[in-house]
Amino acid sequence: MSEDENLFHTYYSAVESVIEKASVQIPASYLTSDTKWGLFNGFSSRPMMPIAAIMLFSKEVLKEDARLIQQLKVSKDDIRILKLYNMMAVT
Repeated sequence: MSEDENLFHTYYSAVESVIEKASVQIPASYLTSDTKWGLFNGFSSRPMMPIAAIMLFSKEVLKEDARLIQQLKVSKDDIRILKLYNMMAVT
């Protein structure tokens, strides 16, 4: 397996320093899809606080159109589910 193929199948990565820690998780990374949603999370030292962001990963550069922008926005339903379950659900 080439180095590029190995990186493609890697679904967890972490960066750590003395105080800061960051990682990326991609659920069901073994499923074949052009795009996948993942979670970037960690702990920042300046300011000292936890951080988290939903990320969209793609094999190819995505066209920046209205459909993509709508996918990336947090909707009212996302906020409702966040309040209900105390977590951000990605479907």
